Amino acid sequence: MKLESQVVTASEPFKTDRAAHLDALRVVEDAADLAIAGGGSRAGGDGAERA
Repeated sequence: MKLESQVVTASEPFKTDRAAHLDALRVVEDAADLAIAGGGSRAGGDGAERA
């Protein structure tokens, strides 16, 4: 089965959607970076104060 796309990459709706998806991806990447770094400024201690 071959999927055929009819997307027009030069169209304004495509460009707008692509930009929005890339912005959302940046949010996810930033969150992943914080998680890798240990959780950011709110993280710390042994968690007892959050219990």
